[in-house]
Amino acid sequence: KLRIAVKKLRYATGYFESLFAEEKQAIKPFSAVLKDLQSVLGRLNDIRVHGNLAKDYARPASIRQAAPRAFAFGQLTGKEETKVHDLLKATARSGKQLAHCPRFWA
Repeated sequence: KLRIAVKKLRYATGYFESLFAEEKQAIKPFSAVLKDLQSVLGRLNDIRVHGNLAKDYARPASIRQAAPRAFAFGQLTGKEETKVHDLLKATARSGKQLAHCPRFWA
């Protein structure tokens, strides 16, 4: 939900940017932080979706297929899970940057 809200805010900022021509220098950093935040949240969402797909796909019809599938998806999700901590830190950093951006609309 947060990722979608950030996406909507970013697009709305771009849409109304021409109304704030005098504040253009304030809009650029605000939009850049929103873009970074949207990107990081998107990567976190991808990891969640991949984990859910892995659980569904790793349940094969035969036992013979179970071990290779489970191993492959374990590798994939394990590599992605190692990135979660750094992505959460990046999310917090972007959130702090967003909080300190000048409010061009005020």
